[in-house]
Amino acid sequence: MKNPDHLFLWARLAEIVRDGSAGLPVTVDEPGDLRIETEAGRPFASVRIQLHHVGVYLLPLYYYPYNYHPVLNQRSPEL
Repeated sequence: MKNPDHLFLWARLAEIVRDGSAGLPVTVDEPGDLRIETEAGRPFASVRIQLHHVGVYLLPLYYYPYNYHPVLNQRSPEL
């Protein structure tokens, strides 16, 4: 775990992801790292504590980007 100060946020986000992916196998469930796969063994979702943020990675967004609203496909400007 890169930053234990974010553990409270990770716990809440991990709970939301677990609820939304009920029935899928959880491959890693450690404090600061949650990984869920599809039944076919492909990564589905991950919630990880990073140094300055908690990352929520939903892989179907990358597998099927054309299924989502065009606004979601726009990249934010570089800061």
